[in-house]
Amino acid sequence: MPVLPLPRRIGRAVATFAAVAVLAACQLVLAVAVPGRAAEPDCAATNRGLARMQSADIELLNARRERVTLRAFIADEPLEMAAGYQFICPAVVARTAILFRYAAPGAGRFHMHNVKAPLDIAFFDAGGDLFQAMQMQPYRDGAEVLYGPMRKFQYALEARRGFLREKNLTAGASKLLLDSLP
Repeated sequence: MPVLPLPRRIGRAVATFAAVAVLAACQLVLAVAVPGRAAEPDCAATNRGLARMQSADIELLNARRERVTLRAFIADEPLEMAAGYQFICPAVVARTAILFRYAAPGAGRFHMHNVKAPLDIAFFDAGGDLFQAMQMQPYRDGAEVLYGPMRKFQYALEARRGFLREKNLTAGASKLLLDSLP
């Protein structure tokens, strides 16, 4: 029996349903028991994505033209990027950072679903220039905000709230030193 194309409206609904189902499946996989469970009942010391990420020292140039060296997890695979800080305890977030590295510049948004601590996020273009930074809040009372710049980025750095200000990393004046990346 031939497969007939679905009307456009139904096709979009099916595509939307499929995307939601894939997202739900990813969250279920990430929520399954993970090694390194922390003392807090609803968070963990790691998740499957974070456990797979390479850790490396990266360098940034701050607004005072000083080098800032930071040990960061590098998320450059789909599972790693999808996991991020989901289900991770605030104490772990306070002492770590994640650099999301994309193969090419693109548009995108970040969510805070299942993230337990507020974060700073900095967006860098393909040349490493920090062009926008913002603060992200864990979801409360059903308020689900998506965070992202209005232009394409190739790198995004997530760290504990206050990290960017503390290290004087500001949009238009700071840079990710690409030669420091593994």
